[in-house]
Amino acid sequence: MRQDIIQRALEHREPAGAGQADPAEASARALDALFSELEPFVGVEGTRALLARCVHLTRSTFQWPSAGQLMPRDDLLRVFREHLAATGPADARRAGEALLNAFADLLVSLIGEPLTLRLLQSAWGGPAAGEPTLENIE
Repeated sequence: MRQDIIQRALEHREPAGAGQADPAEASARALDALFSELEPFVGVEGTRALLARCVHLTRSTFQWPSAGQLMPRDDLLRVFREHLAATGPADARRAGEALLNAFADLLVSLIGEPLTLRLLQSAWGGPAAGEPTLENIE
């Protein structure tokens, strides 16, 4: 279920039916939405610390820029978007997916699967048609 939620976040369509979002933009948007959900609970620095850990966990596969714990959120997202855009669409998609999966895995280890799923669904939308709901997995 977690993977389905992440896939939907990365397949977010551009406004006004402009087609598929480019992977760098979709990943940055998904990260921004996740930050919006997390920051009220763990604060800006706590959210940046979680991101820094996820960057560290995926750095052996993807050469990420610094997680920028002191960088303002908009600047941080711009740096990640630019970095992903420079890697090409396929690599940007894989890197964005790996980072979001690492984030979800880290959250599960800290707060458990049900709360993580609620947080991800709140950030990126509810289950698709036919997908199990949170009530069915608890």
